[in-house]
Amino acid sequence: MLISAPHSTSALRAALRTFGLSSSIALSLAACSSSTPAPSASSVATSAGGAGGLGGGGGASGGAGTGSGGEAEFLNGGCRTGQDCPDDGSCVPPGESDPACGIPAPDTCMSDAECASMANGICDGEVCGGRHCVPGCADDSACSPSMACQAGHRCGPKPCAKDSDCPEDFACVAEGGTDRVCRRQQCTSRTDCAHHCVNGECYESLGSCSGPPAG
Repeated sequence: MLISAPHSTSALRAALRTFGLSSSIALSLAACSSSTPAPSASSVATSAGGAGGLGGGGGASGGAGTGSGGEAEFLNGGCRTGQDCPDDGSCVPPGESDPACGIPAPDTCMSDAECASMANGICDGEVCGGRHCVPGCADDSACSPSMACQAGHRCGPKPCAKDSDCPEDFACVAEGGTDRVCRRQQCTSRTDCAHHCVNGECYESLGSCSGPPAG
């Protein structure tokens, strides 16, 4: 016959007397029932603290990811050198011809004389395009701030005497003896420019990445 363990020593003795057992056996059974201690509060706290330590490590890892995202946000798809471009691409400065254009469109003119029927017409090319007749400049207002309208209705480097005669990101440099003109400021970092340093020269905006030439 199977009996359940009593909840006190006196109850155990009474039960054993019923079955004719001695009190010494009762005391032995009571000692066995109390031999396994309950887990202490300090051991529970220690286990919880260990889990917290692992969580802390995960938090530190997440912080590192935020730091690397800052540079991508600054570039926002632009570039300063070819190192910012994937797949061996090149960094093309703003307004310059993209080598990935491949074969340009066919020319429709070869000289300015072929554009005489157009007011101030010149034979000129465009980014990723062939040469064709387009209106040339009539005065400096038709040129960019660093350029001036020259003979032949073409915009060329603006003459200057000092850097302040040139727009931001340009410097007054000597060319051809005593002649001085506005040219892009040379740079090694962004701090050398008012805006951005792209391929060693200052620009108003970042360059754009170009893949290998088409064709």
